[in-house]
Formats: sequence, structure tokens, C-alpha cells
Amino acid sequence: MAGSSIKYRISVAPDLPLCEYDENQVAQVFQNLVINAREAMSETGKIEIRLDAVDGGDVGSGSGDQSAHPRFGSFIRVSVSDQGPGMEKEDLERVFDAFFTTKESGSSLGLAISHSIVNKHDGVIEIESVAGKGTTVQVLLPATDKRLPVTEPDEVALIRPGCAALVMDDEACVSQVLTSILQRLGMKVTVADSGGQALDLVRRAQQEGAGFDIAFLDLTVPDGMGGREAVEEIHRLAPSLPCVAISGYSEDSALVAPRKYGFASALKKPFLLKDVERIVAATLI
Repeated sequence: MAGSSIKYRISVAPDLPLCEYDENQVAQVFQNLVINAREAMSETGKIEIRLDAVDGGDVGSGSGDQSAHPRFGSFIRVSVSDQGPGMEKEDLERVFDAFFTTKESGSSLGLAISHSIVNKHDGVIEIESVAGKGTTVQVLLPATDKRLPVTEPDEVALIRPGCAALVMDDEACVSQVLTSILQRLGMKVTVADSGGQALDLVRRAQQEGAGFDIAFLDLTVPDGMGGREAVEEIHRLAPSLPCVAISGYSEDSALVAPRKYGFASALKKPFLLKDVERIVAATLI
């Protein structure tokens, strides 16, 4: 939610097994869960999303159709936790009923649809909640022993040697992904977690006669200066530095018309190597 103070923390366990699923259907499940978690907390709080592997016998006993739950094999578990008001025990028993809701308006149709999709994937969806302490939804999808086919790595167009990039994002996982991609393109990367820190780094680089060749600025930084404000200050220090707006909100006006807000281009999260390569190539080559 653009402009809100909700923070997200994403943690992924190493060496996860593969999982076979319908991309569009499972994407709908997690979209529903994140929307529910976001609405439960109004404008503040933290949503935690965790991915790990679990044995079927270790599945908890939260709300759900227990008789339909497989209890064997390995699963990919995705947990979505919020810091909302939670639910009473009697509400948990009806949480997958499409016509039941604890909201003032609407229904729990999203959870009912999610339950159906997960069941069709031979998976498990359970909810654990304590009134006043938040809610955790766990989705478990069967892991597979299959392996991805070995393919040759894509050819990457290397940027001219010595190029330096500044990456500003308050989410470490986003910075790490973008840093990895830029380094693969042959760039040196410096990371900041706020607009204020990005300004300090640009100022220091200018003083040292080094400077950056391109900057990626997250538009929304809870409790700090975001990219929209930072780009104006950065251009006072380094008028020719091309800045790229990055955001997960496709409706953000700065993503739609980046030049109107002082950006050279825009990049929507989540992004792939080819997306970043296209932006960098168009900006620096």
C-alpha cells in the first residue's frame, strides 16, 4: 500500500526443494493472504513472509479441513504473519466459509478460494491466531524430487568497466537481489537503506572525485526519505546522475511517468536480470 507505514520482512531458507504448481493460481493465493494481512493492520505494522521446507508429520493443527490434510512427504511451507488484532477461537472454525467475515464489510471469499486452490494442489492451508496477537497463515505445497534441466547461462551484456551503481532500498532482500544482478553486469555496487544515507554516499563520492554512474531509488521508505524526495536532493549534488525509480506498486505515478519526477527510468519489483540489463543498457551504453 503506497504511503503506508507497513513493513515487510521476507526470509527464505537455503536449499529449498522444487515444487510443481500452477503459477497463476498459487500467485492468487499469496496475493489474497498478503492483502488480508495488510488490511488487518490498517496503516502500520509488519508482515513477515517465510519460506522453508517441512516434513508432513510436522504440520501444525491450526484451522482447516484436518481430514483432507496429507501428513507425509516433504513440503514447501510459506508462512504469512501479521500483527493485526487476531481472531477468537470460534471465528477460526469458520474462517474458510465464503460468507463469514470479521470485517465490517465484505466476506472471506479470498480465503475460501485460497483453500480450494491449495487443496487442488494436494497441499495444506492452516491458520493460527490469538486475539490481540496477530495471525499466521501457513500454506504447504508438496515438494518434488525432480530437478531443473541443466541449461547454459544466458549471455549478459557487460557494461563498460568501472561503472558504479548506488542501490537504495529499505528491504535488504531487494537490495541483495539487485546488487547481485548489477555485479553480474560487471558493476561496482554501493547500498543504502534510506534516502538520507543515499544522499550522504553521493556527497562523499562527489568529494572524493569518484561519483556514481547510476542510482536505483526505492520510492517508498517507511519512516524515512523515499526516492521521490531523494532524487531532487541528489540532483542538486550530482545533476547528471541518472536515477531509476523502483517500486512494487505499479500504480505509482513515478513508475508510470518517471521523467516527470526527475527519474531517467523506472523499474517495477520484482525484477529479473533482463529487466535490469535493459534499464542499465539504455541509460549507460
